[in-house]
Amino acid sequence: MEIIPDLLKHGCKMAPKNIAIEYNDKHLTYSDLSNEVNLVKDYLLNKGVKPGDRVALCLSNSHLFVSLFFALSDIGAIAVPLNISYKQEEINKYCNNARQYYLDNFDRNKLLTQIEKTLLSFYSK
Repeated sequence: MEIIPDLLKHGCKMAPKNIAIEYNDKHLTYSDLSNEVNLVKDYLLNKGVKPGDRVALCLSNSHLFVSLFFALSDIGAIAVPLNISYKQEEINKYCNNARQYYLDNFDRNKLLTQIEKTLLSFYSK
């Protein structure tokens, strides 16, 4: 039985140059996605995310959401997607139900800045 991180590893092994994600006229191969997932995973581990943690994701649709989902799954943490139209009190309710990290579009910009140099080829295509 495969788990979520295995799906990406399998795609990367079988067809690393094939397109995994198309987003706003950009293409991310399985190899590129795997590299981004590893960078995001390192970022999350450095922030203290551990197996079993719940991480609330309040992000607009992007390749980074996919990378966060795979990275969290690989760590053993749980992604808790939140609707970006939620009001702050609704977000607080979900985040207070358990120990959660909260990533929003502000965090997305910080994270993108950190990994941008490594993934420059994706952003310049």
